[in-house]
Amino acid sequence: MCYVTGVVVPVYMSCDPSFMNVEERVAENITASATAVNNKCAPNVKELVRQYHQTSVESDKSHYRHLIYKRYLDMLEATELWDKIQGQAEMLTKMALGDVRVDRAEAVSSIILYCEVSTVAALLYLQQMIDSDELSRLISVMLSLLADTDIVAAASLSAQEYDTALTYLNSAAGKDHLLIILM
Repeated sequence: MCYVTGVVVPVYMSCDPSFMNVEERVAENITASATAVNNKCAPNVKELVRQYHQTSVESDKSHYRHLIYKRYLDMLEATELWDKIQGQAEMLTKMALGDVRVDRAEAVSSIILYCEVSTVAALLYLQQMIDSDELSRLISVMLSLLADTDIVAAASLSAQEYDTALTYLNSAAGKDHLLIILM
């Protein structure tokens, strides 16, 4: 059996500090869902992501995207995070399609979303989600649901964190980060 590990990159979500309790609840919910999803349905999702990337037919891509979303939605329903599951399933789906794994989140003075990337392409995809405000939108929706008012989050990845991850992924150590376990 082969496990690929990657670089965990912190993405910072800044928003109005008066909603700290909401940020803490969103961070707890993201961590709970990421843990459940990574433990329970990761192999199934990986296979669907592989099939998604192998097809060039847009209708097939849409079908696999929907299956991934549905898999996350079903898993999150079991966690009973009813008011946030659609937003979380959408975020996890978009991340999975770029080979980015959400590891956990924590609330400090903002929300820090820890994402694992194993390839340069995944790191670039994550940066693209940040630059296009797609990740900000997804987190804003979850925050707004909890606060029952509009909250806008702004996602950022520091240049230093990005460069460190890129350097590691391009290094010999990054290319050789497979752990092989024989069973």
